[in-house]
Amino acid sequence: MAIGFISSVRAAGLDIAQDVSVIGFDGIDFSDYVEPRLTTFRQPRRELGTVGAGLLIRAMAGEPIAPDAMQQRLPVALQIGASTCAVPESDVKEEVLF
Repeated sequence: MAIGFISSVRAAGLDIAQDVSVIGFDGIDFSDYVEPRLTTFRQPRRELGTVGAGLLIRAMAGEPIAPDAMQQRLPVALQIGASTCAVPESDVKEEVLF
């Protein structure tokens, strides 16, 4: 979706990063080849598959699965590309805390 959005932003005559920052999520390999290179959050795909397959196998075996087991959080890694830039200090209205 982020890659398609970059295309739409360019078609509207805007500059990626300077006019509109774009961040993807998933970290698909193709994001490395988009111009400008997409800033994205990379997910641990192997771990996602391992956790998902483990839950599926347990469910197929008839084991009870606690609801919190279905909502596991796995780490993501931010990969900075050229599709984002810093907000000028003059445009910062308030501090955002996570």
